[in-house]
Amino acid sequence: MAEALSAAGSDVYMYYWKWAPDPAKVCEDYGEDAEVSPWGRAMHCMEVVFAFGTTKEGYDTLAGKEEDLPMDLVEKTMATWYTFAKTGNPNNDTMGVEWPTYNADTRDTMVVNEDATWKVESDPRSEDRKVLDQKRPTGE
Repeated sequence: MAEALSAAGSDVYMYYWKWAPDPAKVCEDYGEDAEVSPWGRAMHCMEVVFAFGTTKEGYDTLAGKEEDLPMDLVEKTMATWYTFAKTGNPNNDTMGVEWPTYNADTRDTMVVNEDATWKVESDPRSEDRKVLDQKRPTGE
C-alpha cells in the first residue's frame, strides 16, 4: 500500500513499531487478562496506547501499567501523531530525527525501537517483504 500511494504522488510516512512491554511483568500484573506476545514483540495496535495517551485505562492489559511505560515515548508519539494529523507531515521538534517520506527506492521507515529510541532505517524486514513480493498479484 505504501509503495502504491508513494508512486501515485502521496507523501507516505512508514513506521515499524518494535517497542513492547515486558510480557512477564504484564502477565504478573493482569494474569489471564494480559494481552502480550509470548515472544516479547509488539502486539498489533501497540502504538495506539502511545499515540492517544491511553496509558491509564483501556489498553493497560496490552502495554502494562502506566508507571511501567516510558512516558517520554508517550509524549513524543502523541506529539508526532498530532503533528501528522494537523499538517500531513509527522516531523516535529520532539523527534530528534528527520522522518523522510517513503518511496520504493529507499523504503525509509521510522523504527520505534525496543529501547524507545527512534531511528530511520532503509527497508527494515526486507527479507519478509521479499517473500511477500513473491506472493503479491502482478496486476496483469
